[in-house]
Amino acid sequence: MAALPNTMLTLCVQNQIQTYEQDLRAESSQEIQALKAKLAAQEQKTAAADNSLNQERKKRHTAEASSKKWLSTYTHTQTKITEWEHCYKSMKEKHAVQQAEAQEWKTKYTGLKRKVTSWTEEEARPVKKASWFGGR
Repeated sequence: MAALPNTMLTLCVQNQIQTYEQDLRAESSQEIQALKAKLAAQEQKTAAADNSLNQERKKRHTAEASSKKWLSTYTHTQTKITEWEHCYKSMKEKHAVQQAEAQEWKTKYTGLKRKVTSWTEEEARPVKKASWFGGR
């Protein structure tokens, strides 16, 4: 009979061990489920943060592209303005030279016209014939 209590004791201990193992498995399963839920929540937060970060990157990229385009347009416009200013200055200088040349030619023309007019007036006057030519 002495063996019987040991067997009962062994069965009792084995039963307690099984119960303890089942409790541990249940607790571990609950902890695992809780950790999985935390991990899923953290992954959602990370995905949301990544999405937000990507949106901000896209906005920044769009803004940078817009700024580069604006700067390119501004630089091109400034270059054209500089070219036009140079062209205007050159044309103004040419105009001044042409005006001076025109004034010079006008002066020459006016002088020649006076000479021609005076010659014509002299020719239009009656010429007195010299007396030795049979003139009056």
